[in-house]
Amino acid sequence: MHAELAAFEAMGTWEPDLVDLPPGRRAVGAKWVLVIKRDAEGRVIKYKAHLVARGDQQVNRLNFGDTHSSTVRLTTCRLLFAILAASPSYTVAQFDVSNVYLLGKLDHPIYLAQAPGFVNSSRPRVARLLKKALYGLRQGGAEWQKVLRSALEQIGFTQCANNHGLYMRRRGGKVAFIPVHVDDGKIIGNEGGNADKRRCNLRDKMVDGEDGGATAQ
Repeated sequence: MHAELAAFEAMGTWEPDLVDLPPGRRAVGAKWVLVIKRDAEGRVIKYKAHLVARGDQQVNRLNFGDTHSSTVRLTTCRLLFAILAASPSYTVAQFDVSNVYLLGKLDHPIYLAQAPGFVNSSRPRVARLLKKALYGLRQGGAEWQKVLRSALEQIGFTQCANNHGLYMRRRGGKVAFIPVHVDDGKIIGNEGGNADKRRCNLRDKMVDGEDGGATAQ
């Protein structure tokens, strides 16, 4: 739990100082989600604790708006893999972005209650003012989509008009597709050995590991 809170502090997830709630505002609750990771034989290898927001306590138009988050259609993936199988010049590479819901910046002020077990005894009614999205927030997926779209547009990709989970780029007779499902994506195209370069470009547009734990693999 201490490590989780320290990571949020380092990432700038919230303002460094506790703040008083404005008149009429209530803090969104926070809770711990405890996870036990086991190996293939069932032995415990790690205990993890995640601090998440109580999204069920959010109020529409007060501390969240758009919640839509697109993912690529299964039929689109099948079509792209059919093209890949039939065209020797096409290659595929995969990427995964860590902690995606922590990358989005918020467009509504959200006050988060102090983490259970870490409440300031002298100021129990103050809260954290969030600067970035947190797991559990209703708009977390939508904010991540904005970050992803911006990063891909900076390296020349455009979002498909009728399938928002698919991005495409055409250059000099070459084409590349990026289908995305939440935090996983594939880079499919006939640009030769540029898949690794595209992954590096995408990683460079994301927040680096020290700031947000986002890496394209």
